[in-house]
Amino acid sequence: MQIETGTQVVAVLDGSFKVGIAGVDHDVRAGAMALVDSGAAFAVSGSGERLTLTMSQQWLGDAAARLGREGRGPVIFSHAVASIGEALAVTLRRLVHELGRNGDGRDEALDLVMALAALDVVRAHATSDRLERLERSRAGLVDRRLRRSIEFMHDNFDRELALGEIA
Repeated sequence: MQIETGTQVVAVLDGSFKVGIAGVDHDVRAGAMALVDSGAAFAVSGSGERLTLTMSQQWLGDAAARLGREGRGPVIFSHAVASIGEALAVTLRRLVHELGRNGDGRDEALDLVMALAALDVVRAHATSDRLERLERSRAGLVDRRLRRSIEFMHDNFDRELALGEIA
């Protein structure tokens, strides 16, 4: 799951939250996170402690490259809800710690911790296998066949089109 601005990660540290993603509600409890396509509408309700992070496309791509997945296609998250896991839990605690600090090196430490969080998320929950029929657009990952069908309809809007012709 991804587009230009990055993936939203709603990590639940304590309690329970309902995360509505594009009209579908997901129960996310402590130790789990919701992975939301950038640009997708989402709402969070519930009680407890959570972090909502935007993992930029740059961080996700860098993480994939560090893991040797460079050039194999876009980083895709196949599940909307996933477990946080031990490594990411440690990274998130460090992130909370750095957010509470002021002074020298805070911004640099936050950048490093976010890069590590992206690495942990990509390592545990992403695939970057090349999917030939998928391509990026401003709306996210789009099936190339759908894009071509829409372009065909736009190019021929002045006449009646049969469904088979569009397909």
